[in-house]
Amino acid sequence: MKRKINISLILLLCTIAVTVFLFLYWSKAESRTTLFAFNLGYTIFLELLFYGFIYITRFSSKKVLGSTYSVLGSILFFYLIFGIAVILIFNLFLLFLISVKWYYSVIVVGTLFGVIATGFTLKLNNNVVVENEKAENVFASQSTLVQKLKYLESKYKSELSKKGISESFESEHDSIISKLTNKIQFGNPKIIENNNSYSKINDSLSAIENNLDELKKVESDGKAIQTEITEIVNDTIFYINSLN
Repeated sequence: MKRKINISLILLLCTIAVTVFLFLYWSKAESRTTLFAFNLGYTIFLELLFYGFIYITRFSSKKVLGSTYSVLGSILFFYLIFGIAVILIFNLFLLFLISVKWYYSVIVVGTLFGVIATGFTLKLNNNVVVENEKAENVFASQSTLVQKLKYLESKYKSELSKKGISESFESEHDSIISKLTNKIQFGNPKIIENNNSYSKINDSLSAIENNLDELKKVESDGKAIQTEITEIVNDTIFYINSLN
């Protein structure tokens, strides 16, 4: 199997090689001081940031939003402009006018602002990702409950029909179970998000299912079991209403 050529790495190495060559070519041996080494090192650092960001954006991740990449790209762009501008302005115009300490300080402060902006962006990204994951989990849990209720409702109607039982339930809903279905499907998602309430509702559905199994087995008309199911549903609806 052929290995893919990492174009970004090749470009980075070429850029660094050209940078080092130009710094050495356009400088004299006596001018290669600590400031020279700093300028060379900082320039390579900017190049590493640029190509590193390009390399990272190749990989999609559920943990990083597309908008976050855009914001980070903007922060990097302005930081690169800042870094290049500071290098050129100081070394071409201010080298003999102000202390080199100001040069180092400006770069350090600018870098600090860049790190802070990046940190806040990643923090906001993490918060949004966590909220999105919660919403997805709530939707999945809600869908699971609704599908289970629809199954139970179908089973409930079938057993009532077999037993010849008519449900005395005057409502816009098809049955008492459909009332609970709508309550969960169109209710407050935070109820599903709460583990305790979700567990409580799930236990109620299990109790309904157990009663339906009993209803299928009994030879009597099963009205007592129907009443039990109605009470479970009403209690569950009351519980959901109490959480709002």
